[in-house]
Amino acid sequence: MQPPAAPRLPKVKLKKDLRRALHGGAPWIFRDALGELPDIADGALVLVLGKDSRPLGRGFFDGKGAIA
Repeated sequence: MQPPAAPRLPKVKLKKDLRRALHGGAPWIFRDALGELPDIADGALVLVLGKDSRPLGRGFFDGKGAIA
């Protein structure tokens, strides 16, 4: 018997190329760097995709502040 599948994380896609900055240790992403956003609850864990749609990492989402 296989374990249940992990729930899929909501995805946020960058419209700016921040791969180097994020891999260099930048701890946050400003809202203007994100593309169109689906409806995501504050505090939700999200999968961050690069401009090329490749996964860059995960983070917690803030729908109200300048730092998403």
